[in-house]
Amino acid sequence: MKIGKFRDLVAKMSPESQEEIRKGTQELLQEMALSELRMARQLTQTQLAEVLKVPQSSISKIEQRADIYLSTLRSYIEATGGELKLMAKYPDREIPIRRIGDLAGPAQKTSGRVRSSARKTNRYGGNILPSAPVAAAKKRA
Repeated sequence: MKIGKFRDLVAKMSPESQEEIRKGTQELLQEMALSELRMARQLTQTQLAEVLKVPQSSISKIEQRADIYLSTLRSYIEATGGELKLMAKYPDREIPIRRIGDLAGPAQKTSGRVRSSARKTNRYGGNILPSAPVAAAKKRA
């Protein structure tokens, strides 16, 4: 059985199927794993660890996890110079989610202990920093 090229197979598909493939390809190109995001921002794990004030091994663990706290993800994204936004996507619309992990809100009771959501450190004890330290970490490298 002869195996042809993918583009030849797509050419034989209906225009609707071809459009679905194009859309799917664009969606995949817009998605990135955390390690790909870090590399796209031209940062090493060591530089990011320095900004977050955690060991480099912690960055590696964060990038390999299948499940992650929103606060950890927010700290990671902010350390790369970005801002984390959460969106609920429904068939008829998308709704931005606010106040999850809001660092400026009142104290919250969590599993029997009171914790202030106004803290300025991530769960590893590192500071949550604005994007300015990213440039400083790049200069030191």
